Amino acid sequence: MASNETSHLDRRGPGRAAVRPVSLLRPQVLAQVALGTPLLCDALRLARWSAPATPVSGPGVPSPESARAAIERFGLWPYGLVRDRGARVAWLRGLGSASDAAEFMAPWQAAVVLGMIEIDTVRARPAPGLEDRVHDHEEVLDWWMRLFEDAVRYARADLLDPDPPRGHRPELLPAVLIRLYEGQDGARVPLASLATSAPPFPGAPPLPAGSEPDPDLVLHLLWQLSDTGAVILGTGPEAPPPAAGGEHAQGLPDSPSAQASGPHAHPDVELTDLGRYGVRRLLLRRGVRAPLAEDLAVAGAAEFLDSLARVRAADQGALVDPWLARRSPEEALEEIVRAVADPRLALRRRTGASVLHMVSSRLAGRLRAMLRDADRVAAGLAALVLLSSRMLPQEEIDAVLDRFGPWLVLDLASAARTGADDLAAALDFAFPSGLDASLLESADRLWLCGHPDTVPALEAIGRLHRDPQVARAARGAAGRTRLRGL
Repeated sequence: MASNETSHLDRRGPGRAAVRPVSLLRPQVLAQVALGTPLLCDALRLARWSAPATPVSGPGVPSPESARAAIERFGLWPYGLVRDRGARVAWLRGLGSASDAAEFMAPWQAAVVLGMIEIDTVRARPAPGLEDRVHDHEEVLDWWMRLFEDAVRYARADLLDPDPPRGHRPELLPAVLIRLYEGQDGARVPLASLATSAPPFPGAPPLPAGSEPDPDLVLHLLWQLSDTGAVILGTGPEAPPPAAGGEHAQGLPDSPSAQASGPHAHPDVELTDLGRYGVRRLLLRRGVRAPLAEDLAVAGAAEFLDSLARVRAADQGALVDPWLARRSPEEALEEIVRAVADPRLALRRRTGASVLHMVSSRLAGRLRAMLRDADRVAAGLAALVLLSSRMLPQEEIDAVLDRFGPWLVLDLASAARTGADDLAAALDFAFPSGLDASLLESADRLWLCGHPDTVPALEAIGRLHRDPQVARAARGAAGRTRLRGL
């Protein structure tokens, strides 16, 4: 079992600065959920069952007779025998060693490694204080985390088999886990899309280019985590876990791929509350900032804005309201101005403006005064908030656009290079009628505004703007600006 403080997902240096904030259940609730997960539940049941003492052989394995009794009592049957009573009876009668019963040995070994069971040379019994430990939520979550880490390690070792299955990817499981973590809480993700849309785990190299990973391989890996309760596989046809012993899914009669066939056979996947807890702990061990949504209310503006930028716009309000509730509008403005002072922090400024937009009516006087600020970044932020508020009369709008229009266009484009929709949303935030093409007609105005990302921003507009004339003007301005060496 994995018990140290190093993530088994990757050990190759620091990861990304942060991932999106998530919400977690209270530790006491998570611990209760953990006790109900298949592997931990069976481990605890076997630990209690071993009382007052159970004979064991040298390797700490119960006798076949004891194992048969536990298997029958707790229903620890091989998957293929669950519905066939006659086959179960025959299999149990022929069981020559407890080691041959994987569904018994997995929770038994888990109980031993977690310290639930105490073994001497000939007997096993519940560890002293076991029931007290069961009521300690920190202890229970530590038990669960060790099982989760071990499952991740086992699955990755399975990937590194000398004869890898079709679609082999060493970083596939970490990428799938971070894809699920970065999704919305409670979201069910189609299995087939997981690997192709997954970012690399922080610190890990990206998935190699080439053929898409086989969905059956992704399913096989996730089945190895399912007994920990970290993931739920649902909505598709019932798919049993792979056979014991680490065989790959392809070709096994009782494997997920054998059951889940056809164009819509693969299930959706959900990262559970426990899974989110586990992945977050792995991220924290790698030095990656993985904030909790409930903690962001007391975070400084820089951390708050960077975390907020990773959340869908439709879900940001639930994070913004608690943060603003702890500050007056003036305090929020001062914090955000300090946090966005670096001219290259365009995305943070755009996010900060969206936060200040929520209280703009209470800051109108301060924002108008900031328009005269010698600091171009602070003045530009004020202009962006005022324009987005739609509370200025037309003459003031014209004056603000005349002075700050080129800067704002470049700043917003610099913060929105990921796609046409993102660019359109960024520009519409400040320019309700769309980007004024006249702002791009004179390259001199763009050069003079002094934005540090002038060329990349113009290139982004040239690639992504939906108006062909505006896109063409932006590409021309980018070329002329590059020739000037700016």
